[in-house]
Amino acid sequence: MPFAGAQATVAKGRNMLEVFETILNILGAVVLLCVLVTVHELGHFGMGRLLGFRIEEFAIGMGPKVFSRKKNGTVYALRALPIGGMCRFYGEDETQDSSESFHAQKPWKRFLVILAGPAINIVFTVVLAAVFLMAYGVEDGVSPVVTEFAQDSKARTGGMTLGDRLYAVDGVVIENYEDTVNMIRAAGSDMVITVWRGGELRDIALRGTYNAGLGYNSIGVVITYMTNFRRCGFFEAAGKSVPFVAGLVRQLFQAIGGMFQNGVRQGDIVGAVGTVAVMSQAIKTGFDLVLYIMIFLGISLAVMNLLPLPALDGGKLIFILIELARGKPVPPEKEGMVHFVGLVLLLGLVVLITISDIKLLIGG
Repeated sequence: MPFAGAQATVAKGRNMLEVFETILNILGAVVLLCVLVTVHELGHFGMGRLLGFRIEEFAIGMGPKVFSRKKNGTVYALRALPIGGMCRFYGEDETQDSSESFHAQKPWKRFLVILAGPAINIVFTVVLAAVFLMAYGVEDGVSPVVTEFAQDSKARTGGMTLGDRLYAVDGVVIENYEDTVNMIRAAGSDMVITVWRGGELRDIALRGTYNAGLGYNSIGVVITYMTNFRRCGFFEAAGKSVPFVAGLVRQLFQAIGGMFQNGVRQGDIVGAVGTVAVMSQAIKTGFDLVLYIMIFLGISLAVMNLLPLPALDGGKLIFILIELARGKPVPPEKEGMVHFVGLVLLLGLVVLITISDIKLLIGG
């Protein structure tokens, strides 16, 4: 039948659009994740340039080079896989006798160069937090919202609709969500309820709400709470952005502490695959969620890199502090071995987390 064939064609086209949209969301998530890593590497790069370090390559992405250009002794490259970035200093990973090598620089300079990566991530997330607070606001209490009507509801008859947020009863503003029911019951049988709808206040007059069988007023609605948000001005957002990010850091450490106490379960930690999956879903939901996740991932990247573990920035900083304390550096071959072992363990952990991410995606 021609009509059935047309329906099948439309359904096939819709499925192709959904697949295309999913692919675009995944690519968008990968690019956003790459932005955070690139910002981190820009911190190392900028501080290195400022302090006169020789930088061999600064790259966006990983894998084979798509484009590269050499300027002032540094290769600037765009690589095929948008999954990170790289800032490679001369003599960073091996012993070099040259005075230009990374390890030949003064300890305080190397300390600042290494610290600059996580530091710029923190600054970047604070800026993102300020943008979030200006665009979407801070939590400003909760308000009751109508989610369901009872049969023969006085509220629905009077013109109330699902999604209305109750603002006032007979002109008295509802200060606390918990007071809503008592305020309605304490009002007269005829009352005016003010609601937020479509960004404006509307008065709804209700008549004969007293229910003799119940012994109190009943407008016939089911309410739940909705979080209110208030947009911040520039200076307020700037002032609240640091506490906002600090709150996320507390949540991160609480989560880590919980894993130490209760053990790590599948899904508690996600890697690049899981992060891309979460980000791609967030892109479907809205930019507010994308921005919030970017802030959380940015500060997580900074905090994790500052942990005093081999191969991470924090581990490298510990070796410099040891060097400053003892007056001479740890032998490069010993430090290199520690970082190598740490890198192997870290890569092993990445593989395990990636397998866990894939299992969750397949199973869920």
